[in-house]
Amino acid sequence: MKDGKQKDLFKGMSSNETPAQYPTQALYLHGLGSGPQSSKAQIFSEYFRERDIPFSAPDLNVPSFAKLSPHRILALIADLLEQSQGTTMVLGASFGGYLALHTLGKLPHSLRRRISALVLLAPAIDPWQKEGALLTSERTSEWRERGMYPLLDYRKSQSVPVHYQLVRELEELGIAPTVTDITTTIIHGTLDEIVPVQGSRKYVEKNPSAKLFEVRDDHSLLRYPHLLKGQVDLILRT
Repeated sequence: MKDGKQKDLFKGMSSNETPAQYPTQALYLHGLGSGPQSSKAQIFSEYFRERDIPFSAPDLNVPSFAKLSPHRILALIADLLEQSQGTTMVLGASFGGYLALHTLGKLPHSLRRRISALVLLAPAIDPWQKEGALLTSERTSEWRERGMYPLLDYRKSQSVPVHYQLVRELEELGIAPTVTDITTTIIHGTLDEIVPVQGSRKYVEKNPSAKLFEVRDDHSLLRYPHLLKGQVDLILRT
């Protein structure tokens, strides 16, 4: 791809020539219905392995996808961060971005200081967002009446009935908080119909520590994987 065309793919993408400062480790949080073996997890696993940076992608389907519990997932992530040594770059994709913001928002300042950077990939900041919402009033009503609702498990390529407790816990958590004391990079596709980019645009408007890079891609963000790596390169060089 020619330089001119590549530059157009990201709005606001710039270069940085300062020496790289690597985090001690990287933590990847996958999206809803995904897992540690997802395509993006593998992309970043290879990326950090090439740079000798320990990489972790825990399974967030806790205790299972059918009985998903956001509260238990947040406890798991917080525990991983508390046990880690040194500094951590946190990467969260879609629902994983939502979980990352909630976890970091609740961490004590002493632990948040050890987060070197936050990278959000098409984050589902607001599950009630009008465009592409997970929790529409119609879906929530049906979910409540049936006690479950079929959601796609990408690992199995099939729908799985997920209990209504997921909705209850999400309602208790609410929209993801604005985390202003951690440098945040958001990468979002302008063609995303699952989690539209408008949510990320609203987030950066009220958060001076966050930068949004828009790419011509859908929710998967897999059309130009080298650009995902390129954005992390920019962070490491800052």
